[in-house]
Amino acid sequence: MADLLVSDAVLEGAIGHIVTGSDCMVDGNAPRPAGGFESLTDIAGEIDLFLRGMQVGRASLADAGRSAGQGLRSMMQEVSALDASLASSLSAGFAVRGKSS
Repeated sequence: MADLLVSDAVLEGAIGHIVTGSDCMVDGNAPRPAGGFESLTDIAGEIDLFLRGMQVGRASLADAGRSAGQGLRSMMQEVSALDASLASSLSAGFAVRGKSS
């Protein structure tokens, strides 16, 4: 399996897009029409249930996006803290070298 390298800048950009998308889903969510409506085919109840389901689905996806963004930010903070801890535990003059290609 190939190594996956994701830079902090790319990850931060992805978090920003996730949060922006979540905000758009909530802010752009048009409310259902108030009250019912009559239909010639008697499907008004089914349409109302569908519209309610769409609202719940949008809200759920927006919440999941925000949660994912918060989780990714938290992970980045933990990784930064781990990096700082490792760096401070290395004695001066010790160098870590990665694999060269």
